[in-house]
Amino acid sequence: MPSSQSSPELSVTCVTDLSGLASVADEWNRLAADVPFRRWEWIDSWWRHYCREGMSVYVMLVRNAAGELVGGLPCHLTTGFLGERSLRLMGSGEICSDYLTLLTVTGMERAVAESIARKLSEEAAADWALVELDGVAQEDVAVRFLLDWLQAQGHRVHVRQRMNGWRLQLPGDWEEYLAKVSKGRRVRIRQIVKRQLETGLVVAHIAQTPEEFERGWGIFWDLHQRRRQSLGEKGCFVSERFSGFHAEVARRFFDMGRLRLHWVELEGVPVAVDYAFIGDGIVYCYQSGMDPRYQDAQPGWLDWTASIRRAIQQGFRAFDFLRGDEPYKATWRAEPIPLMEIRIVSRRPVAVLRDHLWHAGRNAKCALNGAKKSIELWLPGKTAKPAVERHPDLNVAT
Repeated sequence: MPSSQSSPELSVTCVTDLSGLASVADEWNRLAADVPFRRWEWIDSWWRHYCREGMSVYVMLVRNAAGELVGGLPCHLTTGFLGERSLRLMGSGEICSDYLTLLTVTGMERAVAESIARKLSEEAAADWALVELDGVAQEDVAVRFLLDWLQAQGHRVHVRQRMNGWRLQLPGDWEEYLAKVSKGRRVRIRQIVKRQLETGLVVAHIAQTPEEFERGWGIFWDLHQRRRQSLGEKGCFVSERFSGFHAEVARRFFDMGRLRLHWVELEGVPVAVDYAFIGDGIVYCYQSGMDPRYQDAQPGWLDWTASIRRAIQQGFRAFDFLRGDEPYKATWRAEPIPLMEIRIVSRRPVAVLRDHLWHAGRNAKCALNGAKKSIELWLPGKTAKPAVERHPDLNVAT
């Protein structure tokens, strides 16, 4: 690993073909800090399925004087309908990759971020009109240095919180974890463990062999779609790109020992499943599913109880529910991690004008939606519709 001492002797190059990143995949993965959504395998799989006309690779690599890779910004360029060019992070869009960032060696966040910012603002200024970063954690130090430098050079920078990621810090002992949850939840969990898990009525599985992976993947796909359809939705996997991406990336991460496909069976019937990636002692739970036909058995309770209990037994230090503010996450004692949406605007006049128009349109839309809700509340017999809770547990208790 390169030295973490900051140095002004940094060079920034732009890779416009993903093979250029493949050649430094091992170095890249060392910078990824073991976060699955930053790894080369995730980026490569995403590009295979989401590359389309008007998109091109635009990955910035930072090296020190010794030629060692010390930082990188994994982006792609998208050309809009009117010819405007936007830089977005690899993994953006419907995949909803979380904790994306500007990668750096620890201790070199400022030097790397400012080197990339200078490249964007000066030498590469003609390449882009807008930089859009999504899924970035609020406390991300490297991205903050990037924004500060660009803002100081006159770029318009907009940051807003979209939603939270939710992470449960796991103690080393199951009983210690139970002490954190509410009394009512603790009683229910103990009943599940004693009456269902320990008796064998409910059996938990984690895919460990290729055959188990194939079976578990089929269970996941089926139960996820069943759950979504029970809510009147089509489900994510109707998207060919989404489905194809996950079929590939799940296999790649399974082969690396970095996939955790966990499901529970009630009297031999699969009723709930969670699909997760692992890295640096953390379970990143990406998606889940359940069979709504068994909702009286509370399959969400069964799966999360078994999955979190197994994670503690296996020595994981955290269980991350990822993006989405569904209430059930807090009831399992996960804590919020604010995730940000960031827009950086080119200093060119046409880009600044587009940005003003974008903000005007967004403000008008917000005002219209607010007025619509107010009118609905005042109309006779009308009440505001509650937001739909999108979570796998049909019977969530506090």
